[in-house]
Amino acid sequence: MYLKPSQRCVRIKLGKEQVRLFIRGLSLVWECELCDDLGKIYVDHRVDSLVECFDPLIGWKKHFDSVMDFLEDCASQFRLLLENEIVTEVHVMEKIGTTSEVHMPFLKFAKDRFRALVVPLKRSIRILCTHLPKRLILPDNFEKMVNLCGMLESFEVLLSPSQVADKELEELFARQENCFMEAQGSRAFNYVSATLHKMRIEIVQALRSVSHSIGGRLPTSTNRSFLAEFCLKNSSLIFSTVSSSYNLHEVDLEPLDLLVIDEAAQMKECESLAPMQLKAIQHAVLIGDECHPQARVKSRVSDEAGFGRSLFERLGLFGHLEDLLNMQYRMHPEISSFPNRKFYKDQIIDAPSILLENSWLNYLPGPMFGPYSFINISNGREEADEAGPSMKNMAEVAVVVAILRNLYKAWEGSVRSLTIGIISPYAAQIAEIENKVGQKYGKLKDFKVKLMSADGFFGVEEDVIIISTVGSNHSGVSDGFLSDPQRTNVALTRARHCLWILGNHKKLCKIGSFWEDLIREC
Repeated sequence: MYLKPSQRCVRIKLGKEQVRLFIRGLSLVWECELCDDLGKIYVDHRVDSLVECFDPLIGWKKHFDSVMDFLEDCASQFRLLLENEIVTEVHVMEKIGTTSEVHMPFLKFAKDRFRALVVPLKRSIRILCTHLPKRLILPDNFEKMVNLCGMLESFEVLLSPSQVADKELEELFARQENCFMEAQGSRAFNYVSATLHKMRIEIVQALRSVSHSIGGRLPTSTNRSFLAEFCLKNSSLIFSTVSSSYNLHEVDLEPLDLLVIDEAAQMKECESLAPMQLKAIQHAVLIGDECHPQARVKSRVSDEAGFGRSLFERLGLFGHLEDLLNMQYRMHPEISSFPNRKFYKDQIIDAPSILLENSWLNYLPGPMFGPYSFINISNGREEADEAGPSMKNMAEVAVVVAILRNLYKAWEGSVRSLTIGIISPYAAQIAEIENKVGQKYGKLKDFKVKLMSADGFFGVEEDVIIISTVGSNHSGVSDGFLSDPQRTNVALTRARHCLWILGNHKKLCKIGSFWEDLIREC
């Protein structure tokens, strides 16, 4: 990949925690797996919110005007409502031949009407403050809207029978701002009434000021394509998958200063072309780990031709300088020791917080269930799955189920949460464990059990990781991550407190020196 002389490219290895800190300012996601913490910045959600907010009938302008009209003319609205109810009641009573006095307390009307108008107003304010950049609504307006929400809540609290009398409130709302001081001379208004009147004026002034200031700066269109482009153009940070970054080429964006590609070592070089071709990028930062699995290529010919090679790797082959983020914040030192020596030449150091002994938890008694152990299961038998070529080992399944049962007994009644990950290279083994465990732990809030392949745990971390290796297939050669050190590296580095590996040590040692070294160290 040719980089223009004006471009700088930095290769950074590892550092998941640092990456998370860097992206905390996250502004927009084009396409990603939706989850709770990302849902509000997902572009479709943002467009949905803005469509509602800019709608002329139910949008922000309508809610601003409605609350201003109510606060300025509440007494007239009350009298009009009362007259309509009287007319309706008279017609009803004439038909049935009786009479009745119609009366609604002004205080109840004011409180109910105010609450009904303020709920959608505050929602509009929340949308404006969340989905529009400050430079578009201006910092002063942003601050006014934040303060406005507080005043609206306080105003509603004051609208209660215990705070102000019905007649006094009606007279107060009937008077304009310049009449209040005159009214105070003829009638003794209490402190609450004076506060209500003052807040009423301040709320109207704030609404009018913000409405006038941002009215000409915001789009009036509710077209979804227009609003999606509007979001992109006004975002200081745009987050996207590599494949869907091609959408950005269709948007007339301001030149982007910086491109950051995460997991760059797991991406085929051709995949990085889409974001690298965005207009006028001045700097590119590639973040990745060459000791994790490379991109998968199904074609053997393509794989041998280097089609799976990443731009990250190519720059390394060219001798490009790289920065190593060499501090790990996740694993117990005993867990990180082997991967550090085997893959990272002992360059990774443990963070100070990792070295504190009181920061680590022991969930089960005995050295077998310490932070790092290999549990030899020599009497297990590998079986081919009836549904396909996958393998399972029922002895290891039984041990996993027993460990889970003991973990639950030790955890039950604890105030701490506990997350457990179970990894196996074989789908049949995962299915058998799921079948034995069933839904026993599925509904527990703070005791979570996840079962996946090593690839499924990529980027995930759990308190306890249990690896069921199953052993080997009938030919003595293992499939999956057992024979792929880079994929094994992922499995070995997912645990925070405890990593327990189950397998037949004799059969695993036949796979190669990697497992021989690992078992010897355990």
